[in-house]
Amino acid sequence: MTQISWNERFDTGIEVIDFQHRKIVGMINDLHVATTHREVAATADILTRMRDYALEHFSFEEELMHAAGYPFTKTHIQLHQRFVERLDHLSQRHQAGEYIANELSQFLTKWFTHHIGHEDQDYVVDVQRIMKDICI
Repeated sequence: MTQISWNERFDTGIEVIDFQHRKIVGMINDLHVATTHREVAATADILTRMRDYALEHFSFEEELMHAAGYPFTKTHIQLHQRFVERLDHLSQRHQAGEYIANELSQFLTKWFTHHIGHEDQDYVVDVQRIMKDICI
């Protein structure tokens, strides 16, 4: 399994969002390392940190979308909810003793590259507009 290398297709041009996304990439890459070494305790820690940080990030992102009047905010929020539900399901399986690190790593990598590379790009223009208003 390869780590995620940040590239320009992940850039939103919204500095705070890109910073948050880079933290998520860091956690995914930490998971790749833990998976390679079959570090079960590290997997549990990363899973917990990922869920907590994702909730924080999603809340911030959703507030920006609401403020910007992004027309697909509700749909985007549903994507976030499904992500958290999947993490919760994987966490339950992990707590039951199942080895889920490879599946978790694959899920996070696919989700990140698709969600950030495509779905988050859809709100960029609307949010950038209000970010300019906020920063002035």
